[in-house]
Parts: sequence; C-alpha cells; structure tokens
Amino acid sequence: MSSVFSDMFLCESGTESTDLVSSNAVSFAYLFHVQEELDVTESECSTTDPRVPNKAIATILLSRNSGRYRVQSTSMSALWLVLDELAARLKSRWAHSGGIKMAYTEQLPLSDFYATLDRHHNSRSAVRRAEAMLNDSAHQYRIIQKRLLIRFKDSRPANLDKLDLILWQTHSNLLYLASCVEVAHDARDHAGHILACGTQLLLLLMRMRFTLSLADFDVLRSHLSPAVMECNHGSVDDSLSGWEETTDASLTYLLKTSLLKSYPVCGRRNDHEPEPIPKTNIPPVPLAFPVTTDKLKRHVAMVCDRLAHGLTFTSNRGAPQGRASASVR
Repeated sequence: MSSVFSDMFLCESGTESTDLVSSNAVSFAYLFHVQEELDVTESECSTTDPRVPNKAIATILLSRNSGRYRVQSTSMSALWLVLDELAARLKSRWAHSGGIKMAYTEQLPLSDFYATLDRHHNSRSAVRRAEAMLNDSAHQYRIIQKRLLIRFKDSRPANLDKLDLILWQTHSNLLYLASCVEVAHDARDHAGHILACGTQLLLLLMRMRFTLSLADFDVLRSHLSPAVMECNHGSVDDSLSGWEETTDASLTYLLKTSLLKSYPVCGRRNDHEPEPIPKTNIPPVPLAFPVTTDKLKRHVAMVCDRLAHGLTFTSNRGAPQGRASASVR
C-alpha cells in the first residue's frame, strides 16, 4: 500500500548579522512523492479498528555545513505537528536577535489536502448510511412488536406465522447495525482529526507562501477553520451543518466580498476600519450535505489563486501586487 511521504527543507542564516536574520532567515521547500515501500510494514502501520491510531514517523535532519533543516514524515498530520513545533522553537530562538522570517516558495500541497478532505467526506457519508439503515431496522422492529402485541391481546389469537423468528432476527440485525454506527463514528472522528491537522498545515504554508499579516491570517483561519471536530459534534448534538458545507459557505462569502478582484472600498476613513459588507437581496439558502467535494475543492483553489495575485483581506483593494518571498541560500 502506497503512502504519501513528505519532505520539508529549511535554510537558516548565520548568527553574525542580526539584520540579516530579521529580514531573511528561513526558507521552506516541500517535496511530495509516493513511496511504495517504507521501513515500517503495512501490518504495523494500519489496523482495521479506526479507534487504534496508525503509526507515523517524523524526522528532522540538520546539515551542519549549510545550516539547512529537512523535515520529513509519513503523514501530513504528523508533518504539521513537527513543523509547528519547529517554527515555534525557531521563533523563540531568534526572538531576542531581531526576529525571524519564514517563507515558503513551492507549490501548496493541495492534492494531499484534497485526499484528506475526500476521506473525511466519505466517512461522513458512511455514518449517514449506517444511521439510515439503523433507523430502518428500528422501525421494522417496532412494527413487528406492535403486531405481536395485538395478537397477544386478542382473545382468539391467530398463529404467529414465524413473527417471533423475524423479531429475533431483526433484533440481532439491530445490534449489529448499532455496532456498525459506532465504528463509523470512530472512523469519522479519526478522519476529522487528520483533516484538522491537514488544514492546520495548509494554513501555515499559506501564511508563509503569501506572507500574510496576523490580521489577514486570522480572517483566513476563521473562514477555512481547522475546527473539524467541533463541527462534527455540533452537527450531531445541535443538528447543525457539518464542516464541508460550513467551510464551503464561508469560502464562497469570502470570494464574493474580501477576495473579489473588483471589490469596492467606499466610505472607509482609514486602513484600520473594517470594510463595508455589500448589501444583497439573495435569500439565505439552507446548507445541505454535499454529494461531492468538488465545489469545496474549487473554492479552496480559488482562494489560493487570488492570494497568490496579491489580494488581501484587510488592506485596500487596488491593482494586484506581487508578493516577494525572501530566501537564504
């Protein structure tokens, strides 16, 4: 079974010049490829029970001569944990020496993010199918119970016609489907954790790739939220929409307002004043469970494309300006 193997390279400048460190300190480059054979066998890495987490290997390599770091992992979720910790430690290391600037100049790993997105969507679809089958089986069980009660209350009851056998079989099927729903919920939670880590990794790379400010990054994070588990639990407990439909609606609104190329900026007194929200007469449409994730994937790609052309969320709208990504070789 093939697995995604991810590499990340960092280049760190010397410690002699603090001005150079504060301006151009670290650059990143990711290499994603499919590796057919790993050091860990498939039987050790995968299990049939989704409640048992799969093993993941993450490594950080340092070149003493060039001062470059190489981060690699067998999964995107583990790669985000290592990258986030490494970035935090580098910022802490250079906090009192002028700061550090990290840049990412390669293509975003959207294909790997889409794979985690499809996996989570498929797990949600499996939960819906399992719950529908459980509901049908429970409805059949109640109907058989009512028929048996009517015959037991009759003064001259008719033959059971093997209704007791059907009741026993339906009860066994009900228990089996209940266990299937539990396993499907565990698989959905596992896929949700992987998607949350993949979203965190994508957001971190987008911030480095497009040199987003803290305010712009907060806006992007609020629309492309990594809170996957909260959406899943809210859709079950409070009958709310799931992560896919909520994120798709948020990105659609973002593309029609802040990231619109001809978005009007009128009535703003300064750069810190929030942009006016355009008035629309379109009635709100209830969010429904999407059949496919093609629309969401297209919106994620459109957000990345418009950010690559220089559009931001909090600055004035003008001609798109290119973003320079600094790196140290």
